[in-house]
Amino acid sequence: MWRRVVASGQRLTHTLSTVPTTQGVVFSTQVLPLYLRTIASFTRPSSTGQASQTRHMATSSSDMDTSAPPARTTSDGFVPVTEGAVTILFPDDDQVFYNPVQVFNRDLSTLVISTWQESYLRRRGEKADGRLKRRLIEERVTAAKQQATGMASDSDATSSTGERGSETGAAAVDTKAIAESVESELAQLGTEMHAKYQQLLPHITDCRGPQHAGFDPAKHGITILEGLAASGLRSLRYYKEIPNVKNITCNDFSPEAVESIKRNVEFNEMNPETQVKPNFGDASMVMYNHKHRDQQYDVIDLDPYGTAAPFLDAAVQAVKSGGLLCITCTDMAVLCGSHLDACFAKYGSMPVKSHHCHEMGVRILLALVSRLATRYGRYIKPLMSCSIDFYCRVFVEVYDGAAQGKLAASQTMNVHQCTGCPTFHCAPVGRVQATPKGGKKFLAGQAPPLAQHCDQCGRIYHVGGPYWGDRLHDKAFITSALDQLKKERQFPFNTTERINGMLMMCREELETPLYYTVASMSNTLHCTSPPHDMIKSAIVNAGYQVSATHCHKNGIKTDAPPSLLWDIFREFVKENPVTDKVMASDSPASAILQKEMQHEIDFTLNDAIKPQSRLQGITRFPAKPAFWGPKARAGKRKPDAAKQSKKAKSKE
Repeated sequence: MWRRVVASGQRLTHTLSTVPTTQGVVFSTQVLPLYLRTIASFTRPSSTGQASQTRHMATSSSDMDTSAPPARTTSDGFVPVTEGAVTILFPDDDQVFYNPVQVFNRDLSTLVISTWQESYLRRRGEKADGRLKRRLIEERVTAAKQQATGMASDSDATSSTGERGSETGAAAVDTKAIAESVESELAQLGTEMHAKYQQLLPHITDCRGPQHAGFDPAKHGITILEGLAASGLRSLRYYKEIPNVKNITCNDFSPEAVESIKRNVEFNEMNPETQVKPNFGDASMVMYNHKHRDQQYDVIDLDPYGTAAPFLDAAVQAVKSGGLLCITCTDMAVLCGSHLDACFAKYGSMPVKSHHCHEMGVRILLALVSRLATRYGRYIKPLMSCSIDFYCRVFVEVYDGAAQGKLAASQTMNVHQCTGCPTFHCAPVGRVQATPKGGKKFLAGQAPPLAQHCDQCGRIYHVGGPYWGDRLHDKAFITSALDQLKKERQFPFNTTERINGMLMMCREELETPLYYTVASMSNTLHCTSPPHDMIKSAIVNAGYQVSATHCHKNGIKTDAPPSLLWDIFREFVKENPVTDKVMASDSPASAILQKEMQHEIDFTLNDAIKPQSRLQGITRFPAKPAFWGPKARAGKRKPDAAKQSKKAKSKE
């Protein structure tokens, strides 16, 4: 059946002209109107009573181009859409649709996993080398001791001191010399040693890295789980575009979605048994069933509609030590503080309404992942944590290590946010203190030295948290990703420019938590907004660091105290005064501007404020496409008769 679909789809794409979109997807001119009319994706069966786990790929009906001609489909009612290295079929009944704004998400994920798997497999190979070396040393030491004991026993056969001679012979074995000999052999023979000693250490073949002789991705590559796969587009791209992938489990809890996955796997001529494996099941249960060490996945990708929180407990158990979690949450309204009760219920954190809400949302998600990992004697290492468009996307390594996991409290913080101005103060939940004997003592965190009211505007503080308080990005990893991005690819990313800008911004960010915006501080004072370069230069001239943030194009990250920032604005207002009405009122602006200055302010332009991304003219905040934004939850199209009946009843 699907061969007919392939043939008809190929004829359609050959006969119709194609146009590239800004997000890197190729649509036929007749297929594009179909996308503009899409409003839904997959849903779970309603009988389960559970929220949909399927990935949302849709646009709103408000984007409909009513003047466009009707969309054309294949003879079997499917529309082929190409992205990256794969072409997938979408049914023409509103069950499965496509959101091109998420191409950036998939491109970025493909790049991150491609970069990560190189170091991951290298580490796996090095561990295997270490086990092989230790095994060889043990074997040779044992043989040498047996030989020495046998010689001593023979020589003492006629002596009453045989036992002492045996001990002397065993003790005479030079373990250090044997170890040096094994090291020398490994250095000389290199990867050939793996083939030579496979029988000595059989499981070396399951752990070797791609640099070793005889590496076969089908045997030694990484395993990936996409828990909420919908059409399977992401999994298909991963298998074709990421090197050294062994297999991918492509799971969804919707029967329609699983059928779509099977259809697209066959359409792209992949083996559903050994390459991309369609699976019907609850994502959490699939991961719980793979939490044992020999069944864990190397990579788990979760990209649900809304929050990923219900799946994270299973995810931190089902990923291998050193493995990668790729997590998307699209409920940014909850994470950014619009629904305090929902955020606390889902993520266990209390948000505060502020200008830095997008970074706060990312830190709330990381804090939850960290707490769950610590529960099972594990800890996390964020590689890249981003606020993108209407969602957040984090890439986190998970490692075994209960001792390291105890540091999680010192990596978690609460935030005291002023309700009258943008001033905030961070306080760690825990502290780690070194003991005289070189150990560690874990202590409770200390509150910042604050009064009940803000020392700048006099308003009260709100307390939010817990948030992740450590770094968001691994800058060495991002550098490797940038190098990977520059390499020639068989299937180039069409969002390369935006990926490059995002990576550069993340690498240049300060590790200081949260940020200010010039606009929010200007609004508080009701003054003209000063140039960003002026504010940044004043901060650097005062001896502090400053950077931009990928979360907000007007954001400023700095390690300077709030008092310095307000002094900068006080100095600026002297030359650009506010109205008398502002000064006469009992407002935060009046209280702030009437305070005495504590710092000398120098507005001399400092070239140190210009990052490399700016000097190189890299696009850091591209314009949003016309179809940008989150869409409605997926659903099936109602029959025309049902629609007409509903309209008739509404008129009555």
